Amino acid sequence: MRASDKKAIKQRLKIATKNINNPQIEDRLIAIKELKEIGEEYPTEYDNVIQILTQLIHTNRTLKLFNHHQINPITEMSSDIQIALKIITNPDIDKYLCRDKIDLSYVDIRGANLPGANLKKLTYSNQFFTEPT
Repeated sequence: MRASDKKAIKQRLKIATKNINNPQIEDRLIAIKELKEIGEEYPTEYDNVIQILTQLIHTNRTLKLFNHHQINPITEMSSDIQIALKIITNPDIDKYLCRDKIDLSYVDIRGANLPGANLKKLTYSNQFFTEPT
């Protein structure tokens, strides 16, 4: 890979990372699409893409616990989180990942629709986990 390609990828990741944290869902969806495209164009970047998407999921779906009891109500799965989950559980990207596991501990993924997903690569340690459909 040329130095100019690496610089362009780094810039695209930087912009997507900034946009994925915007409050508007449209901005987040565009950023997720861009991250998916980066991974497809440059499979060696999937680890970076997965790291960014996992952070988004943790930020938006982490269970709040107090004395081992859930204190935040479960909300409907938003489309950006659903798409991010589909990307990180896609079995086709497994061969490009440097990591064996993706940590979704204390993340509520109930209500996620993940047909054909590779859930074996997820680490989820919490008592409120219900396997998605």
